[in-house]
Amino acid sequence: MTRLTFTGERNGREISITWHDGMLSGDPEACGWIQRYATLLEGRPIGPIGGPYSSSSHLLNPYVAAELIRSVFPGKVTMEGDLPLRSAPPGAIQ
Repeated sequence: MTRLTFTGERNGREISITWHDGMLSGDPEACGWIQRYATLLEGRPIGPIGGPYSSSSHLLNPYVAAELIRSVFPGKVTMEGDLPLRSAPPGAIQ
């Protein structure tokens, strides 16, 4: 069970968006934009540099969801919560 909350300024006001196991809550306009954007990107590989990536159901992957949420904030954004540890091959530096 993972919960991440992002806070930053958008359109001149401070907003927060929370991702909790695939569901978004918070600012309705920003949450709607993120959901539409995730749908538009279906079938495309999305994710942070180095992965993990998803090509469908983007909001179910916490790393991909975090990237999509950050995209609505034009400036500084803070995140509360911890992303789960990524799996890496033996000997990889994390």
